[in-house]
Amino acid sequence: MSPPKKKQRTDAPSPPPRTAKEARDGVHGDAPLRDEAGSEVGTVEEEEEATRSKDQAENMREGKAPDLVLGLPDDLDLRPDAFACRVSEVPGRGLGLVATRPIRKGELLFRERSLVSPGYAQAVPIVPLSEAAATDEERALAAALPAPARVSFASKVYCCRGVTAALEGACTAAQLRAAIGLYDQFEAGVGRKTLAGVFWTNSMLNPENPSENLLCPVASRMNHSCRPNVAWFWAEPFVEVLAHRAIQPGEELSITYCELRAPWAERQGELACRYGFECRCEVCALPPQRRADSDRRRCELLSLDAAIEESEWQAPPPASAATAGLALAEKAGALMEDEGLAFAEWVHRQSWAAFRYAAVLGRERESRRWAERAHAAVLHLPSAVQEQWGSVLAQYMANPRLHPWYGSEADGP
Repeated sequence: MSPPKKKQRTDAPSPPPRTAKEARDGVHGDAPLRDEAGSEVGTVEEEEEATRSKDQAENMREGKAPDLVLGLPDDLDLRPDAFACRVSEVPGRGLGLVATRPIRKGELLFRERSLVSPGYAQAVPIVPLSEAAATDEERALAAALPAPARVSFASKVYCCRGVTAALEGACTAAQLRAAIGLYDQFEAGVGRKTLAGVFWTNSMLNPENPSENLLCPVASRMNHSCRPNVAWFWAEPFVEVLAHRAIQPGEELSITYCELRAPWAERQGELACRYGFECRCEVCALPPQRRADSDRRRCELLSLDAAIEESEWQAPPPASAATAGLALAEKAGALMEDEGLAFAEWVHRQSWAAFRYAAVLGRERESRRWAERAHAAVLHLPSAVQEQWGSVLAQYMANPRLHPWYGSEADGP
């Protein structure tokens, strides 16, 4: 028998107007929005749609790449004219991002805000915590998290609680649905999907602060490859996704989850530990001998890059070091091309080092060649990098002698 219905009070005060922010904080996309007079002016979903449409239109007028204003995968399907990719099933790899039109090398595909802001780790106050005081889910997740032995159980729980509090406090209902729709590698051990499990499975390391991670529901859909065709960059408050090379329609967009210049066994170990899968990309699927050759080139490239990076001198190097450095840069460039790893970021760094070596030696033509190569690479990097380096490299392309160390160890024309 159903309980008797309560009479509706006719003298009850009307609910206060529901503002856009209050509605966004709710869980129902069809919840009404009201103006200050209490009149309905639409729903949460309509308000979010209007926000996305306005920002997208402004970006298109200004020639900018489209922004994923709310970080919702549906945006890719709703505006196929604005985005060069969509979320799609990839055979043997689950859901991923697939190109819907030809993409140029260096093209900015989209920008996306992270659902959590840097500083999320401080969202939960640190208090003494015993394992017995944690929930069953927290214990299961903390036990499964891949972390060094020195990281305590309590620290893992604090991180999980901080991530959950940050997501629940900052995200709309639609954003939370997009987040929980991502893969959770810890689901089997915990018993259900959790926001913390999704975060640790899909988050990307913040290069500005290695102790923090970023979560973007769309960018996080990109699968791993040991020869990726796109890269992401942190340009606060956005993650920017750019193409490493030209990409054809129907081709999957891939990034890297690990150090690409490590040998195959190390890459597989890192991916299995951190993400729980075995990589079967085109590089990892090579026959044993060809894979060993690839390992040799990648390891050599890592060593060369480390040697070149040591050239952050406070004073011009001696002629012998500059001559040796030029040889290292030439070899590194050839190895990057052989391995399909001639990424703009790496080429720029290597070419800039080579330019300084050649400038120190007073080799004008060689200096100009390296400055031109560095400048060409910069044009395929984020706009902030272009602004920082474009004019500097253009100046040295025109006249390498302007470098303050030019000719300090001159050995030729």
